[in-house]
Amino acid sequence: MRTVRWLEEEKVLTLTGEPVLACRYMWPETGCKKLDRYYRRVKGNWQRRWERALYWAACLDLAEKRERSRPFVPWSARLLGETTYQDEGLLSLYMEARERRGDGRTLYGRSGDIWEAKTGAPVPVPWRGRRKLCQSLELREEGVLDPDFGEKLGRFFSGKNVCLRPEGLEVWFPQCTIAPAAEGLPTFLSKEVDFLEQTCYNLKK
Repeated sequence: MRTVRWLEEEKVLTLTGEPVLACRYMWPETGCKKLDRYYRRVKGNWQRRWERALYWAACLDLAEKRERSRPFVPWSARLLGETTYQDEGLLSLYMEARERRGDGRTLYGRSGDIWEAKTGAPVPVPWRGRRKLCQSLELREEGVLDPDFGEKLGRFFSGKNVCLRPEGLEVWFPQCTIAPAAEGLPTFLSKEVDFLEQTCYNLKK
């Protein structure tokens, strides 16, 4: 599999000539037809959401601000992505959606994937090991977490909220689950090597 290339597209949606919603899309081109179709669908799903429902909501916000003679702040939506790990056996990346509304609130969503580089088959994180994995997590950046966040880790852990990095397995949790909304997506790193070592061993067999 060749090195992943990230494509970009930007749009500004308007109403009667006034900018209402600025959209930016990033999606990966891996060279694997199966994965490329999948990520084009992901991009298309977000595009339909933003250029329909979110755009209409932004237009209503503009109309309300005009009626009340208040300034309107254009909304924005961004689909970002990063290749976090790639070698001859494995490919890992994530895609993150951010919606910023006129009141300043930012909503986050992120999904990660780990693939077999040669076949494009998904490599799942073993659900049975989630307790051990959660116990090994170290917060990557300083932030404010809920006082009982440790008890919530296992409850809100998802195998779609992970990606590989050279230094270990990165795990994040949905907005508002273990921390205040302003903290976005609390992100941790597990240096447990069992998963990576076992996966690479299975791929070489």
